Amino acid sequence: MKALLFSLGEELLGIPIEEVRELVRIKELEHLPRQPKWIKGIIKHREKVYPVVSLSSILVLEEPEKLIGLVPYRDLPFILGIGNILGIFDIELRAERMDLLPSEYMLGIGEHEGKLVLILNIEKLLEKRRLKRLEKISKRK
Repeated sequence: MKALLFSLGEELLGIPIEEVRELVRIKELEHLPRQPKWIKGIIKHREKVYPVVSLSSILVLEEPEKLIGLVPYRDLPFILGIGNILGIFDIELRAERMDLLPSEYMLGIGEHEGKLVLILNIEKLLEKRRLKRLEKISKRK
């Protein structure tokens, strides 16, 4: 499988490339009051307002110094804030390690240059209640 690989702290993560519409630089982020920690704020992109979801907050990982926005391929109402991008690589999922997956939002475990890579399922990353909250924020502005 081809996956976009990136790091958050010491962790190496990936998202299947077919799930990625585009990557955007997050320059100016408008913070919203009284929002959960996993919502970093909002940005305007291509004349639409999107909430920026902090992947590091959801996965309880180290926050990246520079936030890159990943726009999901499907018409999901958010931009995913990710860390340092390594590039697009062929990753073979290892079936023998599937029992180690910590949650339903992981598609599998692969390997890149001797390091384990957790491949994320973008659709299952956010529970329904979180998606509903993001939809409300997207429609507000």
